Amino acid sequence: MRQLFARQRAGRRVAQAGAPGRDGAGTPVFFSGIKVYLGQKSALFRGAPDWLRDVFGSPSLLQWAGGKAARTRPQDLGELTLSMLRGEAGNQARELEELLAWLKADCR
Repeated sequence: MRQLFARQRAGRRVAQAGAPGRDGAGTPVFFSGIKVYLGQKSALFRGAPDWLRDVFGSPSLLQWAGGKAARTRPQDLGELTLSMLRGEAGNQARELEELLAWLKADCR
């Protein structure tokens, strides 16, 4: 049990120092809150180049935004929830494609 907790603590330290777009274990960050929100609210962001989208998916920006975030109102999440359920037809299709590509390539 001690080893499990030690690994979890070590994992947290590594995650804090992780590369942009990846957690400390080297796993890419999928469906980051900022990218999902902007993808839902902005057609311009949905067509943005990958390098710009990567900036908004970086763990350091997510950590910073998490500390600044206000409460999410449930009534604001209806459209986003339906969009996520639409999968490839939803506004988060690029995030889904990134996840599927990673699963096909890295998780054999």
